[in-house]
Amino acid sequence: MSFSAKRTVLLAGVAMMTLTAGAGAQEITTANYAFISQMNNSNFAYLSQSGALGAEGGANSGFIYQHGTNNIFLPIANGAPADAQQGANVLGVMQLGSDNYIGGVFAQNGTNIAGLAQFGSGNVIDTFLQTGANRGTIFQGGYANVARTIQDGEGNDAGIVQVNTDPALVGNFAFNEQRFGTNDVADARGGAFAGILQSGSQNVASNRQISQRMSDAAILQSGSGNVAVNTQVVDTYNSKSLIDHYDIGQENQASVIQLGSANGAVNAQDSSTNSFVGIVQGGNRNAGSNTYVGGTDHVGLIAQFGDDNGATNVSRDGTGNTANILQGGDRNVALNTVRDGFGDTAAIAQFGDDNIAANAQTGATSSPGVAGTVAAIVQVGKSNRAGNTQSAQALGSKNQAGILQVGNGNSGYNIQTGGSDATALIVQGGSGNVGVNTQVNVDPTSASIIQGGSGNVAYNSQTNVIGSNALTVQYGQGAADNLGINAQTGVTGSSATIVQGNTGGATNVALNTQIGVTDATGLIAQFGAGNGAVNLQQAGSSGVDAAVLQVGTGNVANNTQGAEVAYAGLNLTGKTEYSVSSNLTTIKVETLALSTLGGVAKVPAVDSSAAIVQVGDTNSASNSQVGVYTAGSGAKQATKTSQLTWRGWQQVGSTAAVLPSAGSVAATVASNAIIGQFGDNNVASNQQIATSGTDAASVQIGDRNGAINVQTLAVDSASANLQIGDDNVALTQQSASLGSNAANVQVGAKNAAGNSQTADAASNVLNIQVGDSNTAANTQDGTVGSDAANLQVGNGNLAGNVQNGVTDAVAGIAQIGNGNVAANTQQNGSSQVAALIVQTGEGNKAGNIQGAEATVFDTFGTAVDVKADASASLSAAAIVQSGSRNTATNVQGGSLEVSSNPIFTINAPAPVAGSVAGIAQFGSENTAATFQLASVGAVAGTVQIGDLNTAVTTQSLVAGVAAVTLQDGDSNIAVTTQSQVSALSAAATIQSGDRNVATTTQVASIGNVSLTVQNGSDNLAAVNQSNTTGNQSLILQSADHSIVLVDQSGAGGNSSAVSQAGAYSNAWISQVGSGSNSVVYQLGTGGATERNQAFVSQTGNGQNSLVVQAGKANVAFVTQH
Repeated sequence: MSFSAKRTVLLAGVAMMTLTAGAGAQEITTANYAFISQMNNSNFAYLSQSGALGAEGGANSGFIYQHGTNNIFLPIANGAPADAQQGANVLGVMQLGSDNYIGGVFAQNGTNIAGLAQFGSGNVIDTFLQTGANRGTIFQGGYANVARTIQDGEGNDAGIVQVNTDPALVGNFAFNEQRFGTNDVADARGGAFAGILQSGSQNVASNRQISQRMSDAAILQSGSGNVAVNTQVVDTYNSKSLIDHYDIGQENQASVIQLGSANGAVNAQDSSTNSFVGIVQGGNRNAGSNTYVGGTDHVGLIAQFGDDNGATNVSRDGTGNTANILQGGDRNVALNTVRDGFGDTAAIAQFGDDNIAANAQTGATSSPGVAGTVAAIVQVGKSNRAGNTQSAQALGSKNQAGILQVGNGNSGYNIQTGGSDATALIVQGGSGNVGVNTQVNVDPTSASIIQGGSGNVAYNSQTNVIGSNALTVQYGQGAADNLGINAQTGVTGSSATIVQGNTGGATNVALNTQIGVTDATGLIAQFGAGNGAVNLQQAGSSGVDAAVLQVGTGNVANNTQGAEVAYAGLNLTGKTEYSVSSNLTTIKVETLALSTLGGVAKVPAVDSSAAIVQVGDTNSASNSQVGVYTAGSGAKQATKTSQLTWRGWQQVGSTAAVLPSAGSVAATVASNAIIGQFGDNNVASNQQIATSGTDAASVQIGDRNGAINVQTLAVDSASANLQIGDDNVALTQQSASLGSNAANVQVGAKNAAGNSQTADAASNVLNIQVGDSNTAANTQDGTVGSDAANLQVGNGNLAGNVQNGVTDAVAGIAQIGNGNVAANTQQNGSSQVAALIVQTGEGNKAGNIQGAEATVFDTFGTAVDVKADASASLSAAAIVQSGSRNTATNVQGGSLEVSSNPIFTINAPAPVAGSVAGIAQFGSENTAATFQLASVGAVAGTVQIGDLNTAVTTQSLVAGVAAVTLQDGDSNIAVTTQSQVSALSAAATIQSGDRNVATTTQVASIGNVSLTVQNGSDNLAAVNQSNTTGNQSLILQSADHSIVLVDQSGAGGNSSAVSQAGAYSNAWISQVGSGSNSVVYQLGTGGATERNQAFVSQTGNGQNSLVVQAGKANVAFVTQH
């Protein structure tokens, strides 16, 4: 102190005259010793010790003992503080009793050690001031005591111990304050300590350190209802450069330990560096708070063990700071809040039930290059709630928010707003949990939720973020349902992923939503039963992918890229306005109503892929890819202007209505849609509208599955369905597509497959079925350069190709198995088409129909129910059957308008050119039929190798056509009919076998040729050429018991030649007309009773007949008349 020795003596005298207590004062050159003892009550003691050199001299020792009540140890004179000791001093004070007092400003100056003790209640030590490098200790035993120390400078130690043994009484109050440190890193001093130990209830403890370095403040309280506050303040902090230069608040530590209930603890640091604040509380209903402003790399910790506790870490304007909270118990609340900090970390760990934890990190005003903040929460227990909030972060910051919850009924929320490179993670183990990640205006960012249990809800929401990811993982083992949602709005380059697993039969629901996104991916993976998954990518999405993987039973999956958006039509009401012109004429302006129809538009997805894989039963999958619609504009209402005259309203002007411009649809380009299902009762659907270069595929393994692919306005696209199992249905539909292909592949029994193409070009459809009782159908309408094919391996299959109004197309069916049915239909003016059917097995049926259903007669534009098929031109129809009991039919025909007037129209079959129909059958009991109507340059061929075959060829209104039948087997029947003004046509029947029957009929034909060759026994060949001219018939038979019937009639010039080699052959030739020729050659091989017979009848002029018979007992009759 600055008081002199004389001043000290004077103050002592004044004090002794005014008070009844005793005092002592000493001033010596080396060391002073003082002892004061006072008994009874209301004593006063004063001590002043000073060495010869003032504060730097002497080594003083003093001890004051007061016993009683209302005792005072007060170094004060005339209201001013006095120095108790100067120099290197040691002081001890003990007061035993109640309502004792040590103070006003009880001072030690120098390098001092002091110990103050009070036993009783209502005792006060205020204030104990030490200046220099001091050590001060206060002990108070009792209740309602007050102790306060102040230490100036650095390197001071202050300790207060208060013990209250009665929890029902008011506790003690302790205050340590250390101030006026230099904060300079060059100053080696520092390391101040302020400690408070309190035992009992309702105590208050405060440590305050100002401008200190490497200082510690500690409070230990045992009891209930206690309050502890540690405060470390650096007044000179005003910029980061000052902190870096002076190392302000270096390595300060403040800690509070409270054992008991209903305690409160606060640690406050201002502008600290590499410092620590900590609170440990054991008990219930405790509250702890760490607060710090500014500073660098300091740590705040709160640990609470008990129930109903509250913990708060508050940080602002710091860099690299950490706030941690640990709580063990139930119904605890923990909060970490950071504002305008950089690289700060906030962590909360809670073990118990019904706890609440929140990390809030807000804002960053400068230094954006510094790493961002980290917020983490760990909760173990049930019904816990956790939230991380990071908002208004600066660009360039790397913020991370994480939540780990283990237990049931927990809730976790991560909210990130603004900033860059943010990560939000929630991990929950248990059932009935809720996890939510919300990110707004963050780039890039990642949001993840992982949940283990059933009945969980996970939601990732990203809005206006670029380069972001959203992940949800759920795994459950119970009967409750899980729900996972990823929502991305206005994002670029984002990914949304959901993974769900459940082994308890629960229903998981997963949803990925991406709106207005670019180059984003949405993935859902579900492992369990009864799952539902949805990927939705909309509103101008580009280059996005959506995938769903499900393993379980009863799954539902849907991928939608783009959406159907309904737009309203115009509905502008009319109005009438009146006005008076300058010449007092009344003018009427009528605005007419204008209405347009609304509709549904498609929202785009460009360069997108949608894939669904399902393993389980009763799954449903749907992929939809659509285009974008832009509504028209520029609509104007019509107006009419009229003027009122003596003749009434007279129109003087008008404007026409203007309709809005047509809306436009932008195609979805190069998109892929894939569905894979493994299980039974699955449904798969791929839909692509206004796409280009896209692919749609469905893969299903199981029974009773359904797959549908729909492509509209697709270019260079492929659509495929693969099904392995029984009772499956696969369908593909392509409309107005170019260069697109569709295929269905089914392995199993009783499957159905269908491909449909409408107004497509250079597109192909294919069905492949392996199994029994399968059904396959391909339909092509108005296509160009498109092909349709069906391949079936199994029994009882049914396959059909339908091509209407197509050009340059091929329809093919291949069936390997038994009981198959196949049909190719090419109609409605189709041209340059080919139809092929190949069947291997028994009981097959095949049909090729080339031609359209045309109205034969109508009146006043109303069709009469009389119709015929119009043939396809430059077409080929072929059937190949290998097996028994096959049936094959080729039909080629057309129609032609014969007469037309306003009353009625008559149509006739139209001529078609360059068509070929062929049937090949290898087996027994086959039936083949070929029908050609109104054909030019057509060829019909039938090949049958086997037993009991039947071949029928009918050509009507044909010219320059050929019909060929080849039969190798027993009991074959071949029927060829060419009628209705046929010309330059040829019919040939070749039979190698027994008991063959061949009939050729050429009616009203010119220059036709008929050939019949039979090699076998009991053959019958019949040729009927009636109303013909210049026709030729040749019959060759090499067998016994063969019969030839030739009937030629007409103008004449016909020729007939018969060659029979065998026994019991008969030839019957009838020719009506002039200039006809007949030749019969019979070579008999039998005896006298095995004779051949020839009968020739010619009517007309200039006829020629030749009969040559070799053998025995032959008979020949030739009649010319």
